[in-house]
Amino acid sequence: MSNQINITAPETSTPSLVRASTLACGGCFSNYKIMENEIWKDIKGYEGSYQISNLGRVKSLVRLHVKKEVILTNTCDSNGYKMTTLTVNGFELKTSIHRLIAIAFIGNPHNKPQVNHINGIKTDNRIENLEWATSKENINHAWDTGLTKRRLGKNSPNHKQIIDISNNEIYSSVKDAANIVGLKLSTLCAMLNGQNKNKTNLRYYEGNKSGGL
Repeated sequence: MSNQINITAPETSTPSLVRASTLACGGCFSNYKIMENEIWKDIKGYEGSYQISNLGRVKSLVRLHVKKEVILTNTCDSNGYKMTTLTVNGFELKTSIHRLIAIAFIGNPHNKPQVNHINGIKTDNRIENLEWATSKENINHAWDTGLTKRRLGKNSPNHKQIIDISNNEIYSSVKDAANIVGLKLSTLCAMLNGQNKNKTNLRYYEGNKSGGL
C-alpha cells in the first residue's frame, strides 16, 4: 500500500528507543522519538482494523488481506492539520490525527464538538496540547493566540454573528461559521442572504432573535 511503512524496529535501536521518525506532510514536519511506552487504543468505529497511539501514530492491524501491522503515513490538509486515511471494505475515510487522539485518550464529559491545539501549533498532537472545545471557545482561542485576526467594518464577514438554530451555538462571524461547517464563505453568504436555498441550520444572529433567510 502506498501510504504505509513497515513498523519493524531496526536492529540498532536501543532498549528504550524503538525508532527515531521524521514525518513530512505537505511542508509540515514533526520529529519525535517512538518510545517503548507508546500506548495504543482502538479507533472508534474501526475496532480490529486500526489503532491510534498516544504519540500520534496510526496503525493498521493484521486482518483479512492485511498480512502484517503497518504504520500509516501522514499528510497535511490545506489548513495545516495532520491527516490520515482509514480504509475498510473499500470505503475510505480521511480524518485528522488530533481528533482521533482526542476521542481515544481525552475525556469529553460536556460533549464539546471540536478539538483545539492549546499552543496554536496544528501539527503538535501531543495529548497535553489538545483539549475539547466549543466552536466559540475555539474561535476565541484563535483570536487570543493571533492565529486569526479580527476584521472590523460594516461589510466585513466578521461584522455579523451567526447562530446555529439546532443547538443555539453562536459563531462570531460568517467567516468563522463557514470555516467550522466546511463551506466557502461566498456559499454561506448566498444562503444567509436568500440568494440560494439555505440547507444549513445557520442564521444571522441579532441579540435574542435570529434573522436572515
